[in-house]
Amino acid sequence: MCTYANEISTTAMRANIINPGAVRTSMRAHAFPGEDPMQLATPDSITDVFVELASAQCSQNGAIIQAQ
Repeated sequence: MCTYANEISTTAMRANIINPGAVRTSMRAHAFPGEDPMQLATPDSITDVFVELASAQCSQNGAIIQAQ
């Protein structure tokens, strides 16, 4: 990711990775059937970071952001 961020650093493009961590989804429930879903973040609770990175005002480039 950092290599790609460096390659595009002179452009208006930004490259970041969001690590959503453990989120309460049906895909996660199938992958980890013994896990208590009530201990996981809900998808709605992590949407702000996605919106922030999609904003034209986002100045981060090459970052790995933990959603939780």
